[in-house]
Amino acid sequence: MEITDLKYLLAVAGEANFSRAARLLGINASTISRRVSRFEDELGFTLFERSRTGVRVTSGGQEIVRGARRVVAEFDA
Repeated sequence: MEITDLKYLLAVAGEANFSRAARLLGINASTISRRVSRFEDELGFTLFERSRTGVRVTSGGQEIVRGARRVVAEFDA
C-alpha cells in the first residue's frame, strides 16, 4: 500500500464513481480501478460495492476510509 492508494481510495469514496475520481485526479479510470482492486486484494475484502451507476463504500470500507483520511491528513501536514 502506498499513500497514492489511499488518495485514490478517498477520491473514489468522495465521488462515488471511478470515472469522476479519475478525472479529479487527472488519471485514467482504468488506473484508479486497478489500484483500488489491488488494495482490496491486499486487505482481503471489498471496499466498494460497484454498480452501473457508481460505487458505494462497504461497511468494512468505511473504516478504511476513516483511517485513510487521518493518514493522508498527517502525510500532507
